[in-house]
Amino acid sequence: DIPAVLLIDDEQMILMMLKMGLETYGYQVEIAASGEEGTDKFNNNHFDIAITDMDMPGMDGRDVVRNIRKSERYGFLSLY
Repeated sequence: DIPAVLLIDDEQMILMMLKMGLETYGYQVEIAASGEEGTDKFNNNHFDIAITDMDMPGMDGRDVVRNIRKSERYGFLSLY
């Protein structure tokens, strides 16, 4: 299986750079431009890892993490 990654960031340039870099290494990458969109995608798809910006307008990264922890799909969370 190809590892699936969800990237969540409100800055389009960062999303595109990270997406291209991860795809170069063979990852399947899905992007979300807001915390709300990222939470929705996480809850409706399978991802091996989610990477989120912490400082976003609206639902910020802390809120995303809280929502992921509540999800039945949540397995393990590591913050750096």
